Amino acid sequence: WLCFGRGDLNLSGAMPEIRRTKAVLSRQQWKEMQKKRQEEVKRRLELNGSVSLDDKEAFAHFPRATMDQQDMFPHALASFYTFMMAGKVSKSADNYAQQVKMLMERFQLNLDAMVGQEFFDVVKATQENVKRNNLIGAGLKKFRDFVQERGAATPWEVKATSCDERFRLDFRRWAKREPAPTGRSLLTAHFGRKSSGSADGVKDEVKDDGKAETEPSKTAEQTSAQSSTQSAQAQKRESEKDEKQEENAEAAEPKAKVQRRGKAPAAKARGKRKREGEAEKIEKAEK
Repeated sequence: WLCFGRGDLNLSGAMPEIRRTKAVLSRQQWKEMQKKRQEEVKRRLELNGSVSLDDKEAFAHFPRATMDQQDMFPHALASFYTFMMAGKVSKSADNYAQQVKMLMERFQLNLDAMVGQEFFDVVKATQENVKRNNLIGAGLKKFRDFVQERGAATPWEVKATSCDERFRLDFRRWAKREPAPTGRSLLTAHFGRKSSGSADGVKDEVKDDGKAETEPSKTAEQTSAQSSTQSAQAQKRESEKDEKQEENAEAAEPKAKVQRRGKAPAAKARGKRKREGEAEKIEKAEK
């Protein structure tokens, strides 16, 4: 270590500065990449993003699958997932299978229409696909390649189990969601429905108030009659209670007199015997 000069010893102090500049450059590059990404998404939306997956009219003319074909969807999806895992891009198997599952649940098309060029072009031009950097289109393209290479004949190589959530399809999942009207976002549509509901409630309240104003006298008479009947019933209950208390008191008095009469003679007899006993003691003492 004595062979190193003074300048060589300062290399360790310069390393943090080099690393710091690399970190700053990478952060700047990341910001530039994000900016370019946003500009590219904006450009694609202007060109192709005029269609949304929620637009029913854009997908209404594609033929729907029958009930038997829908029962085969989980097995087709499981076979596609196995095909992807055995290929070169096995890391994308989960994402691509999820995109195909979403398209199956949302549109419920037969496989011939789903792997057709027209459906692929419409899905590729949607806003959701552009915002997700062509993830939906890439998954559908892989599924098209798989079906075109294998064919849509049944049975499928892999049987999906009912307990496997990856291949279980819920066709009511997307039916519950109402698409937003044209030119309005989901938030504006939601608050629009809420405001219309509140307006309807105000109208109903106004109608109810009108009905109540037309019949004010009837309600007043009913309330006064009810109050009078309640007061009369309360007075009747109090009078009955007082009468019962008086009857109980009268019935209790003779019993007390009988008890007192029965106790008095006994007490006199005991006093007489006591006095006689004392007199006998005195006589014996005198003798």
